[in-house]
Amino acid sequence: MWQWLNSAGWLKGLRGVAHHAVALLQTRLELFSIELQIERQRLIIALILVAGTSLFSVFALFVFTFLIIEISWETEWRRHTILLLFFIYLLTAGGFAFTLARMLSRAHRPFAGTLAELRKDREALKVLNK
Repeated sequence: MWQWLNSAGWLKGLRGVAHHAVALLQTRLELFSIELQIERQRLIIALILVAGTSLFSVFALFVFTFLIIEISWETEWRRHTILLLFFIYLLTAGGFAFTLARMLSRAHRPFAGTLAELRKDREALKVLNK
């Protein structure tokens, strides 16, 4: 009754399926690894650019603010000037915060290639199981 278990064809077929399954898994892991490296590089570059942009923007903003206050210091409008600068900076910060929140809500999906390939694999397996 169990003689088919001892046949060489069945074992050879099982080894072939196992070999292909391991090769498929290896390919998916390599794809995931590549996408992980790309995402890591993008994050590092983005953080460096954000830090540099923020630092030099703050420097420029301080110098500009002191210039405006210096120009208006001897006038009766100095308090109005300081208050106007405060509201301009507050609105600008709000605009940046809104843009950042919108950007993060629409961010691309990392590892989309890996997920797409895994979906294809799952669909292929569904077809084989029918």
